[in-house]
Amino acid sequence: VLFLVLFYITQFYQNKQEINIQREHFKEIINSTIDIIMIFDHDRLIDANLAFYKFFEDCKTLEDFEKSHHTIANLFVQEEGFIQKTAGGYHWVEYAYHHKTKEHQVKIDYKQQEHIFALKVQALLQSDSKIYTHQELYTVVLSDITTMKRYQEELERISKTDILTKLGNRESFYQNINMEIARAKRHATELSLIVFDIDHFNKINKLYGQEEGNSVLIKIAQSIKDFLRTTDAVSYTHLTL
Repeated sequence: VLFLVLFYITQFYQNKQEINIQREHFKEIINSTIDIIMIFDHDRLIDANLAFYKFFEDCKTLEDFEKSHHTIANLFVQEEGFIQKTAGGYHWVEYAYHHKTKEHQVKIDYKQQEHIFALKVQALLQSDSKIYTHQELYTVVLSDITTMKRYQEELERISKTDILTKLGNRESFYQNINMEIARAKRHATELSLIVFDIDHFNKINKLYGQEEGNSVLIKIAQSIKDFLRTTDAVSYTHLTL
């Protein structure tokens, strides 16, 4: 009997040691990733990896972070297309978890700089767990896609901008006009559209050359932009008649 007791005690401590080794190994892997990984107990942040502290460099511990920001959701930028502190009656973590088919993104304003992250949420322990009977733990992964999004936005802007005048091109016009018509219908408001052309512009090109003609277009475009409000949109299309 004594031998069996000693055997089981030995096995217990060996298994415990192996579990601790595996846990430390897992922790090293988590800390080596460049993605921010956080563990949430429902809506409370209870653990984070090294990348979290590298990003929030003014915080050494979770207590420091809570004192400075209380919750990470307080740093979310309220902008359409990005997840907010609450959505659809859910806390943001639960909302992302229960809407896995959507591609979630979050914009964080930290030290007056905006960063865009792809957001993934996975349940760590379900509510029927024997340990956590009334709680759920979630793993939240934030992947920094700021550079990629800025590059995509710049490509989209270029694709909708006239190279010479820097005004919107024909594609931009159709997008803006359809959006404004839909908005006017939704809010039952009036919509204004001004269309004008430059008379006898071909004579300028013939008399002074295309370079001077381009200079005229650029100056006219700048004059137009000087009179625009932030809610206005202008497009330029060259028509050969």
